[in-house]
Amino acid sequence: MHRPTWRGPASEHQWRPSLERYVHPRISNRPVHCIDGGDVMDVLPPIWTEKHVTARVQQRVGAVMQWAIARGYREDKPAGDAISAALPKVDARPAHHGALPIPR
Repeated sequence: MHRPTWRGPASEHQWRPSLERYVHPRISNRPVHCIDGGDVMDVLPPIWTEKHVTARVQQRVGAVMQWAIARGYREDKPAGDAISAALPKVDARPAHHGALPIPR
């Protein structure tokens, strides 16, 4: 449904593989209305601190759950604020390169 608004094929190549790699093995066999916060917590902690970039999976699961709410398949979003509060804080500051000397 969102494909026409994505910024090119890179968006799909980021979304699908991240869900297939981290989410599908753990919860894809369950109907969307049966997935709860505990299921989402089973998916996120193994990647949260080690692969923080892939922790965008939480946002992607949240988007899927929002779609399910809009379609009437569920009434709540199990990948929301409670999950964010339960996960440890991760220092995601970028590592900058040192400045180059200015020739005089």
